[in-house]
Amino acid sequence: MLSPRELVSLLRRASSHGIEPAVHAIGDRANEMALNAFETVRVTVGIQPTHAVDDRDVADRHWAGRTHRAYAFADLLAAGAVLELGSDAPWRRSTPG
Repeated sequence: MLSPRELVSLLRRASSHGIEPAVHAIGDRANEMALNAFETVRVTVGIQPTHAVDDRDVADRHWAGRTHRAYAFADLLAAGAVLELGSDAPWRRSTPG
């Protein structure tokens, strides 16, 4: 519902006031835009791994042959993202040191 520029602006505004912003994104285009904005502003990416199990049958039916791209959490970590697992039970991956 927002342009990439508007999203970055809002994320920066929230972050500058000590607010951890939240974005709900569904679909490849929306997730790409949200992840790019989070990377620009350097904020945490919240993920919902439990949906992988809930969505499995629907994904197999509607995204046959493409489900390997869904829930690419390891790829996000490898790219340097800080992940928070679910808004209902926050957990933040931290590095020692």
